Amino acid sequence: MILDLTEVPVIDFTITRALDDIILNSIETDREVLQLGTRERVRNMLEKQEVLTRFKDNQIFTKRINALKSSEEKVKP
Repeated sequence: MILDLTEVPVIDFTITRALDDIILNSIETDREVLQLGTRERVRNMLEKQEVLTRFKDNQIFTKRINALKSSEEKVKP
């Protein structure tokens, strides 16, 4: 799953918790989550709620094309 937050200007506590639940559920069912593009305010809230700790460095992208290429490599037979 690619979680694209590029156009999200701000999130609150409730949305952050919901995103964390979705991410955890995906990880627990052996699905990889890639995170794409966060604005500073969004990133700060995700960091504050420790959501970004769910991601490895190679799962966070600033450009959509890079996230898509990474996901494509993972699904190729």
